[in-house]
Amino acid sequence: MHTKQNIRITVENLLITQFNAQGFHHQINSQNIIEMEIQEVLIRLKRHMLQNRINAKSTILITAKTPIGKLIKTYNAKIERTFVLNEVNNTIETILNEMISIVLMKIYTDYELQDYMRKYF
Repeated sequence: MHTKQNIRITVENLLITQFNAQGFHHQINSQNIIEMEIQEVLIRLKRHMLQNRINAKSTILITAKTPIGKLIKTYNAKIERTFVLNEVNNTIETILNEMISIVLMKIYTDYELQDYMRKYF
């Protein structure tokens, strides 16, 4: 992820790749649907004399819909960092990447979501 990328599109593409790696395949006309909603991506920068502090958090909602029902799951990530003044842009980009990685790992290791998809997809 870099500063000029759209977060929603990037996360959607990463999820498609991740689900494909887990054996689930993306089909346009399927009755089974995975919806992803980015509810929050917040990065707060607090400036001090010699260093800065970043508090970041994200919340992503995944809904797995089938003709017989749906499963809704929420995934969160939080990161706090302290760094020197001249590293602001690279640090924000790095933290955003780390948050996305944390959320993707939580989705990847969510056995409830995997079981639901294996049963109904």
